[in-house]
Amino acid sequence: MPTSDRSPARRPTPLTLLAGLMLLGVAGCQGGGVHAEPGARPPAPTASLTPAGTPAFEVGEALFPAPPRLAVTAGEWAAMKAAPDAATRREAALRAARPLIDQPPPLPDGYGSWIFYYACPEDGSTLRKITLAEHQCPACKKIYTDDRTVAAYRCQMHHDIEHAAVQLGWAYAWTGEEIYAQGVRRILLKLAADYESYPGRLDRWGRIGWLAPLGGRRYVQSLDEAVGVIRLAKGYDLTRTASVWTPEERQAVEEKFFRATADSIARFTQRSNHQTWFNAGLIAVASTLADSNLLARVLTQNNGVLDQLNSNIGPDGLWNEGTMSYHNYA
Repeated sequence: MPTSDRSPARRPTPLTLLAGLMLLGVAGCQGGGVHAEPGARPPAPTASLTPAGTPAFEVGEALFPAPPRLAVTAGEWAAMKAAPDAATRREAALRAARPLIDQPPPLPDGYGSWIFYYACPEDGSTLRKITLAEHQCPACKKIYTDDRTVAAYRCQMHHDIEHAAVQLGWAYAWTGEEIYAQGVRRILLKLAADYESYPGRLDRWGRIGWLAPLGGRRYVQSLDEAVGVIRLAKGYDLTRTASVWTPEERQAVEEKFFRATADSIARFTQRSNHQTWFNAGLIAVASTLADSNLLARVLTQNNGVLDQLNSNIGPDGLWNEGTMSYHNYA
């Protein structure tokens, strides 16, 4: 089910990605880390928050290890392969990925609308796909072909290919078999080719541009886009060194999809739990692109990671939006 602020406790906590900053060499920024990609280290950024009364934060130089570095670190991967349950994990990864090779998930042609629109207006039943253009209510049997319903189903399609990319990525990591990397490549090249054609900014109420601060491009809310780009970045992270990729394809995916997604997510900031996912998504892209400047920005900007840790967590250690569900979500 795509992300929804109606069910906030179902997903892993984005602030735990702070631990992942260790693998970017940013936690304890003044040392550590391994730089292994020629040309991937820009000058060390220094940034600070400017609003009155807000503490200034500075970060040192980010170091980006060779991939994979987002889905798993080199140390974690070595430990996983040496663990007693390694064979079990490998087989589980292959069981998840093989059906995606036998029957590749369909790729959506267009953005995904609000998943809750994929329901019968008469009785609220979740619709069932007949074709990509026809969707039926299982209760009243009415068939819907309107644009809103079709776009809502594409939301589920986008969600499905994100999970497929991660599953295929892990199968490649365990086996080195290029067919799994090819599956990730297929997904990401499609998104890179299509991203520019998505709405510039659209929310689920139909508002566009600056009138849609909660909106997005690939989805109609940036929350979904941020959560989804983390999954896709992990799939790429696990497969980007495979020989199925050409340098031109890597560049297209990195610039036309990952950087374009980051540009969209970063367009607005806010104080809510959504921002923790925006920040996590931007960190995932920064890792993907080995972009020290983007990483420094998301750490130090107003409503960035360090600001949220300073402002959104109270002295009792709880998230400040008043419910445990949002505490767990953020």
